[in-house]
Amino acid sequence: MGTSAGWRSVLLERLAARDGGLCQICGRKLDRRIKNKRSPWLVTVDHIIPVSRGGGGQVSNLRLAHRQCNQDRGNTPIQRKSPIREVCA
Repeated sequence: MGTSAGWRSVLLERLAARDGGLCQICGRKLDRRIKNKRSPWLVTVDHIIPVSRGGGGQVSNLRLAHRQCNQDRGNTPIQRKSPIREVCA
């Protein structure tokens, strides 16, 4: 894969397949057709252990989340198996 856009697409597909196509913070369905960068429903890659707290970019530390859910969480550490919570109202 020669482009970062191509790599990102492969990564999103892999994470979506692993996580059932759901936001791993609020539990609602993700829609990868949304491209508006300001949309709260934009699909983003979230670091389970934030980079600012020593987390890396390995797939096991990544999950998909709505942009708003990801922003609301910030760099708050979470438990890997924490229950999905309602933040995308």
